[in-house]
Amino acid sequence: ARVAAVAAAAAAAAHPANTEWAELGCLAVNQKFRNLGRGEAMLGYLQRIALKQGVRYLFCLSTHTMQWFVERGFKEVPLAQLPESRIQAFNWKRNSKCFAKTLSSDRDLDAQELFWGA
Repeated sequence: ARVAAVAAAAAAAAHPANTEWAELGCLAVNQKFRNLGRGEAMLGYLQRIALKQGVRYLFCLSTHTMQWFVERGFKEVPLAQLPESRIQAFNWKRNSKCFAKTLSSDRDLDAQELFWGA
């Protein structure tokens, strides 16, 4: 019998007041599928979609997986650098750190992906 399982899920959304910014609101990989490149594939796909929609900056908030994002080109940034609408909605109780990445071109993303996990 075949068992259905979600391997990975991710979501990103541009901010209506500042469409140059998009938030990676969720990126999760089922434990059974970790270390198989699923997270990288989801991130790469979302970055390319964001670029096509005119997004220049992708950001995320994280409480646990900071190193994973840093290894994929994100840099820790102050909350004040994010779009005003996201600053207003920030949940201080979660103690999240903010990370952002500049998206410039598909070619640059291709080059960066060559070094993920290296």
